[in-house]
Amino acid sequence: MTEFKLPNVDMIEALIDEINTSALKEARLTVELKIEEADTVRKLLTDPTYFKDGKPMAMNAIEATYKYSGIDNSLVEKRKELAELSALLESKKNLLKFYYVAIDIWRTDSANARQI
Repeated sequence: MTEFKLPNVDMIEALIDEINTSALKEARLTVELKIEEADTVRKLLTDPTYFKDGKPMAMNAIEATYKYSGIDNSLVEKRKELAELSALLESKKNLLKFYYVAIDIWRTDSANARQI
């Protein structure tokens, strides 16, 4: 088993800053995706190029096809980026939780050693 070094305040503060930055990036990317989804749906509902038998596609057909991937798969890369960012953010949050647990364990061991 490897030796674990307790995190110091600077390490925790840096990790919290990373979490905040990643959360902001995730939120911005989510908003960008929502805007592009709305633009895609709007285009499919108003542009006669995409009509079937002279009528716009049904909304459930749009959601099952173009809304997720975008026209010409334009949203796929952003969705991949969002998935990677979300996983990274979750990993950082888990590390922060681990630090807190490690500190609690140290605190308990330290108190037991002093017989408090």
